[in-house]
Amino acid sequence: MVRKLALKGGNPDSFDEFKSLRSTAKYYIQKYYDTYLRLRENNLISTPKKFWSYYKNKNSNLPNSLHYNNVCYENDDDITNAFADYLNSVSKPSTD
Repeated sequence: MVRKLALKGGNPDSFDEFKSLRSTAKYYIQKYYDTYLRLRENNLISTPKKFWSYYKNKNSNLPNSLHYNNVCYENDDDITNAFADYLNSVSKPSTD
């Protein structure tokens, strides 16, 4: 509604209010989206069961080949080993 008033009315105050509201909305959308992604990532890292559940849900769309470290892997065993190498490179050792 504020947008319509700002664009139709030609009132500079309405347009300034619209810009302010739009800016605030964009800020909070980005802020909460970043928070959501961070929580999802932490949840996947801290709960292996959730990670594998996520992986299994995405499993049906897996490609036939994998490109990792400038090498193309097409064999299932090679893809598995490359994936394991990647996980080892990004995971933190358990402190238990």
